[in-house]
Amino acid sequence: MMGKRKRLPILALGMVLVLALVIAPVAADTMTREDGTDRDGNDYTSLFPGTLGYNGTPESCSENCLNQPVCNAATFAARDQSCWLKEKVPVATQRSGMTSFIRQKAGAAGPVTASATQASTAAPAGTPAPVATKKSPGFEGIFAVLGCLGILMIRRGRQ
Repeated sequence: MMGKRKRLPILALGMVLVLALVIAPVAADTMTREDGTDRDGNDYTSLFPGTLGYNGTPESCSENCLNQPVCNAATFAARDQSCWLKEKVPVATQRSGMTSFIRQKAGAAGPVTASATQASTAAPAGTPAPVATKKSPGFEGIFAVLGCLGILMIRRGRQ
């Protein structure tokens, strides 16, 4: 009977390690911000202040795009605080009062574009670094709790 109790902490630790590998967070997509840039067209939906989950800011526009897998670009219009979500990345046009965002797929070399022709204009020189990230929520806490449980079970097994 005592031999089975000694194996329990080792089994629990093994399960914790397997769970850590199975639910480990993957690299996150990011959004590249383009101030003074309009990417007109290819809209599949629009958001306005008062839309659930959208507060009328460029950051909220970017986050809404990140939260929708089909969204690869977004343009925020300051004049009415609208946000235009796009499946394909349109050609960039310089326009004041507009802020565009392009999804950068994790591990991808460049932005997702509608065609090879647009790829050359998708990220103009001087484009700032990605501004927003989307992480798998709560995994850090899960790993901390599982790690503590594993340590407690190991200590209990030594007593």
